[in-house]
Amino acid sequence: MHNNNNGYPSQTRAWVTVAILMLAYVLSFVDRQILNLLVEPIRRDLDITDTHMSLLMGFSFAVFYTSAACPSDAWPTARAAAASSPSACWCGA
Repeated sequence: MHNNNNGYPSQTRAWVTVAILMLAYVLSFVDRQILNLLVEPIRRDLDITDTHMSLLMGFSFAVFYTSAACPSDAWPTARAAAASSPSACWCGA
């Protein structure tokens, strides 16, 4: 059987990948919004200031996503990891 896709995945596989990535994005967005909805109960229970809450909501998410993105950037290929992972980690992307 001859494959004329020139190395590209089938349309079905491409759309399934898009759906999975969209689901991951939606779950990430909902995760951030749940924390926003629970700001007052968290502040009251933990007796923390606005500054502590902003660090919890902003800085901790930035550190987590940056630390998770750098290793996952290195997984596709060794050549891509050598080229892009250090620069992505250094610039904070």
